[in-house]
Amino acid sequence: MEPQKNPNEHLAESIKQQLVKENLILTNDTQFIAKLSNGSLKDSDWKVALEEVLNAKTPKTKESDETK
Repeated sequence: MEPQKNPNEHLAESIKQQLVKENLILTNDTQFIAKLSNGSLKDSDWKVALEEVLNAKTPKTKESDETK
């Protein structure tokens, strides 16, 4: 049985669902929700989440594949 969520966890889950729905984040990281609900989400965590979306939207070109 899953433990009861506190109001912060419910709000964090709701925020995450809305961000995913609007294609602002892709993350399925449970730590994202935990950090968001307890207020410890840092700017670097947001950066990683946003970069995932940007990298997913950037079409790969032959040139960019060759530079890796």
